[in-house]
Amino acid sequence: MLLVAAAAVILIRGDRSVPGDVPAVPTPPHVRDDREATPLPDPFAYDPDRETDFERRAAAGTAHALYTRSPAGGVATAQRVARWRPQVEAAAKAAGVSADQLEALVFLESAGREDAIASDTEGAVGLTQILAETGQNLLGMKVDVERSRGYTRRIRRALLRGRLDRVQRLRAARRRVDQRFHPARALAATARYLEMAKARFHRDDMAFVSYHMGMGNLEGVLRAYGTEPGDKSVSYTRVYFDSTPLHNAAAQRRLASFGDDSSNYLWKLGAAREIMRLHRDDPGELARLAEAQTASASAEQVLHPPDATPSFATPAELSAAIALWGTM
Repeated sequence: MLLVAAAAVILIRGDRSVPGDVPAVPTPPHVRDDREATPLPDPFAYDPDRETDFERRAAAGTAHALYTRSPAGGVATAQRVARWRPQVEAAAKAAGVSADQLEALVFLESAGREDAIASDTEGAVGLTQILAETGQNLLGMKVDVERSRGYTRRIRRALLRGRLDRVQRLRAARRRVDQRFHPARALAATARYLEMAKARFHRDDMAFVSYHMGMGNLEGVLRAYGTEPGDKSVSYTRVYFDSTPLHNAAAQRRLASFGDDSSNYLWKLGAAREIMRLHRDDPGELARLAEAQTASASAEQVLHPPDATPSFATPAELSAAIALWGTM
């Protein structure tokens, strides 16, 4: 949607001013007239007055993956996550963070499954996907990787044999040797991490970003941007949207270098938070959105609903519409 709008603006070039300090779109190298030479505001540039809108749109733009890739779908995942709300609220209160945001973290990390394992017990496991090393050395958790691995193998064998009573006993034993599989303890440990991150960065948004990115990596991004960790005046939204190959290029390179969801994690938290809000307040709307999000391979049914999105059969019709839009 933004790309289409930007293209239309560049073609029409009807706005002769660039507001505030918003960067301008470069003009063509060989302009034909004054109209083409007029600088235009960059529709993708960070604008502090639009920060909330940037966050909302970024969350909406990442929601499709949550609906389509969460185990059994977004609605089923919301139902699983909602079971842990009392423990989430207790942990969030201890850390002084938003319970809704911590709940969204559970949605992203494990889809509400307390026994989720990313690869092996040495890696990320549990409701909040804590690494063994992080749990042991930073968060003060009891984590016996080898015994946890052994119990995990036995649990899988018992599941294959349909021995559900044995599965429950083995899971209880595993929680005793690996607290990452204990939902309340995992949430409490995550709360401790967020509390440490808040003390380091002095902002909730940065604390949550660091949960996926890592505190050291986030510090590197902030310094590349030109600010120090702990500067309360600089939001992650500003750092993210104000870093491009032409503007704050060093920070943009850092953000692009991770190769995973680290840089986009805050927007996915926003999308998960909205799903959980709808699950509580408007399940009918959540069901409608889930159907629309899974109706095609993209979020087009939600972001560009057919009954509200104009379409054009020929280039001439599109050109006429652009010309008309420029006179409005």
